Amino acid sequence: MAAEHVADHRVDEAWTGTVLGTSVPDDARERWMELRIYRLDPGQEGKYLAWRVAKSYIYHTGDTACRTRSGAKPGRLGTVANLPDDAEPCDECNPLFPDELPDDVRVRVEVDRNTINRADSAQQLVDALTHYRDRASGQWVVRVSEPVEYVIEQAARRDPAFAAVVLPRPSSVPAMRRELAAG
Repeated sequence: MAAEHVADHRVDEAWTGTVLGTSVPDDARERWMELRIYRLDPGQEGKYLAWRVAKSYIYHTGDTACRTRSGAKPGRLGTVANLPDDAEPCDECNPLFPDELPDDVRVRVEVDRNTINRADSAQQLVDALTHYRDRASGQWVVRVSEPVEYVIEQAARRDPAFAAVVLPRPSSVPAMRRELAAG
């Protein structure tokens, strides 16, 4: 059993449950996603929970022209003194390396972005992990990423409800749109 608590600028949630699957890349990347699926203990909202964490080593100049998909400046404003030891400069705005800058120089540090999905069934949780609205186009997108597929395979070995899950196919997008519009 695991007891978890996540609190950041977007999420403040706590839960207890059994970890059914975990995906953490084993190769070095500047940005990556970690994913865990839990079967929740009784008495909590939902039966299953997915915890996704988008992580990054990247930092930007304080006045960067870089933007996220939503158009905002990436990360949080801080100083070179706040950078983690493994921080990497952005390839687009090209800040100097930390040891070349005074500690009080302002930089934008990309921070962990937590997302929590709760569901009453394994299928509902898988749908939440694979169906999303594209921010640029507004269209519904269906995508089964490698981390999601890997975690579902692990969960299927530990919980029969995940063994029965049907992974979506891109051709299901129009039907999904109709279901969401009707509901």
